[in-house]
Amino acid sequence: MDIVKRKAQSSKLKTKNHSSKLKIKERGEQLRAR
Repeated sequence: MDIVKRKAQSSKLKTKNHSSKLKIKERGEQLRAR
């Protein structure tokens, strides 16, 4: 049970980090376009 929960948490963190990185990338591109 604990292992499953840990795996779910790690996958959630991974997706969170990925989305935040994408947002930062988009912001950087927008600043460059200006």
